[in-house]
Amino acid sequence: MSYTGSIVVEEIIEALTELGKEADVLSIQERVIKRRGGVPSHYASDRTCKQTIQAIIENYCPESDKYREDRIAYFSRVDRGRYRLLPKNERGYKERQYKEDHIGLPTIKRSSAKEMMSAHYKANKQSLPKSISDNRDEIISLLMQGVKVEDAFKKFL
Repeated sequence: MSYTGSIVVEEIIEALTELGKEADVLSIQERVIKRRGGVPSHYASDRTCKQTIQAIIENYCPESDKYREDRIAYFSRVDRGRYRLLPKNERGYKERQYKEDHIGLPTIKRSSAKEMMSAHYKANKQSLPKSISDNRDEIISLLMQGVKVEDAFKKFL
């Protein structure tokens, strides 16, 4: 199906289905944008579009703090920064799953994520492309979701 306007949960469901029903958030974001033929013009930047996609995933994921019990659960967090599409028979209204009850996923504060990113950048500056700094906010976001610092940087190499 072709979509216009704001990104909707159905697009994320279709993208995640194409990705084998389980993927990391960056792959999901990239697939949704690719299916759209690029970032929709009404988004201020690639970053805001990706943040919208992340927010939609969290809105429909019972393991997220943003999930409300009046929403249908479509996604499940299976690991740090990784989600799966719930089978149709598992979708529905669910109680919110608190992180400590799920798989012990830590929530990393932005300040800590920035420190991790900075330390890794300084230690590996010689081997990283100069353009890596263009992805600073995305790297911080991935670190806040619990993605390992090396993996967060690798996404943009």
